[in-house]
Amino acid sequence: MRHDSPADRLKAKLLADLGHYARSQAWSKKEAARRFGVTRPRVRELLRGDAVRFCLEDLVSMAARAELRIRLTART
Repeated sequence: MRHDSPADRLKAKLLADLGHYARSQAWSKKEAARRFGVTRPRVRELLRGDAVRFCLEDLVSMAARAELRIRLTART
């Protein structure tokens, strides 16, 4: 995936961070699906880094369900 816009870069970063977090917790796909509030196929897509299948809002919701904090910094 090309990361042309700031939103695309943010989405790619959040996708990678969620995948890394799930792996670091040694969650099964079933457990990750429960914690993120999605199906196992969605977790599989997440772990593959399939960014085109996710919108930013979905990823933020997944992070919130897993009780993760997201920090966004705007610069001029």
